[in-house]
This record gives sequence, C-alpha cells and structure tokens, in this order.
Amino acid sequence: MSDYIGDSWLVKIGDTIVPPDYIMADTYSGVMNTEEYAERDGNRDLHRDVIARKPSVKWTVESKREPEFAWFMNLIKSNIIEGKDYERKIPVTCWIPEELAHVSFNAYVPDIQYMVRRIDNGVRVYGSFDIDLVSY
Repeated sequence: MSDYIGDSWLVKIGDTIVPPDYIMADTYSGVMNTEEYAERDGNRDLHRDVIARKPSVKWTVESKREPEFAWFMNLIKSNIIEGKDYERKIPVTCWIPEELAHVSFNAYVPDIQYMVRRIDNGVRVYGSFDIDLVSY
C-alpha cells in the first residue's frame, strides 16, 4: 500500500490494514484504559490498585457505497475469533499515541447502528458510523 510509510498505519483487523479512507479525519482515538480496584479501609481511607491497562480504539467510518461498506463488514466478520458468535471478538492492532507504538489485543465489537442514507443509481449508500473496539 503506497499510502503508508513504514508503520504509519492506524488500525489493523486481523492481518489487514484499515485503509485511511475508512477513518474519518479527526475521529481516531486509541487509548490505554486503566482498570482499578478501589475500596475503603476501616479508617475510611481510599485505596486504589491498578488491575490492568487495556487498549481500546474508536473512530468514525465515513459514508460508503454498498461495495465499500460490504468490504468493511466482511473484514470484521471474517476475523471473528472461533467461539461464540455473539461475543464478536476480533484481533486488532492499533496505534496508541500515549505509547507511541502499535498495540495488539482481542477486541469486542459492540453493536453498531448502520443507516442507509439514500439509494444512488440503484446502489445503497450508507451513512457514517462509529466503530468502538474494546479490549477483552
């Protein structure tokens, strides 16, 4: 792909890099979320322990005609990890700015609402939609 210099890509699902035209400008966010356990002791002092730091990534996919929309949907569906289909777990590698590195993880794909914007010369055109991939 000539759009990339070295490892300048943002998201990979399975072994496939998500092309830049599937990531709307100014919508990409890759973060390391901190999971904490907190409790108060007998003196009512709060104690926090970091349990884990887990990545997540979200962005908006710009409006797509059905062939491009179908490509993206097939990318997700073809990468669902064997197991329970309702878990919708996929392998993801994404750029985490805080780490200045790509981080790989298995992500849960929450329900996404897809809207048909219009029909253009017999082809459905889907409106933009948000992708939020959360680490298991």
